[in-house]
Amino acid sequence: ISGVLYISANEDEDKIKFHNNIYKQIKITTDTYDNLNSETWWFKVKTGGIVLFPSSLTHNVESVTSKDIRISLAFNTFLTGTLKDNKALTELKLNKD
Repeated sequence: ISGVLYISANEDEDKIKFHNNIYKQIKITTDTYDNLNSETWWFKVKTGGIVLFPSSLTHNVESVTSKDIRISLAFNTFLTGTLKDNKALTELKLNKD
């Protein structure tokens, strides 16, 4: 999992953009785009906010155009432990090894 912690951000201007680069044999066009059917999507960010996303997801930010300074800390992390339930046959064990 990748993430970005925004230590200082301009809520009116700063945002992170994600790109869905998965090849699609069939593309259905629409007149109304949202975060589920778009190939790119912006998310506004704010000071103290954190954004988590799959590390395989292409992303970028634009250059700062205001006089404010954007300070962010980008990172990658890994899940460990057990997710879901063994009795429901949905268990997934994520080990440190």
